[in-house]
Amino acid sequence: MILKMKFDSNNELIDLEEQKSKGDHSRFYALLKNMVGATKEELVLGASEGQTESLSELWEFYPQQYDELLQAMQQTAGGQTMPYTYKKRYQKRNADLPFEVRKKRSDLLKACAEWGISDNGNGLFWNQINAFLENPKIAGKPIYQMTDEDELQAVIKRVKTMCYNRDKTSDYSAKMKDKIK
Repeated sequence: MILKMKFDSNNELIDLEEQKSKGDHSRFYALLKNMVGATKEELVLGASEGQTESLSELWEFYPQQYDELLQAMQQTAGGQTMPYTYKKRYQKRNADLPFEVRKKRSDLLKACAEWGISDNGNGLFWNQINAFLENPKIAGKPIYQMTDEDELQAVIKRVKTMCYNRDKTSDYSAKMKDKIK
């Protein structure tokens, strides 16, 4: 059975039959993700019997074929029934953590970026953050194991102090070089 409900931006369940009138295709794309080798155009062409490649046109002009396509996709996508409910990104992982802890973690990431650890597109950002924080002089554990506000605040203070001292030393070195010239 396909659930015809989802969460809206206020985290309340809404009926998809109402949402359907707006042409929301999120369910189609969620199922398509789980179908290896399938493309949107192929599926839509097959469902519309060669009439269109447009998902919006299929939904608008061939609603019965659109519903049949979604049911067939659900049956073939890994052979499992997938519930059609979505949660916001922030609810997926650390939903059980208090807001204050999540805020402190965010502040810690900002302090680490100030130190020079940032995502430069190579995908190693979390490895770099955790390697930095696992140093016993910094925190001794990765960021996802830090759940105490006071502990996070102490690490933030430590990293910001390191940044301050680095900047202070580099400013002093620059002044000394100017005096020597």
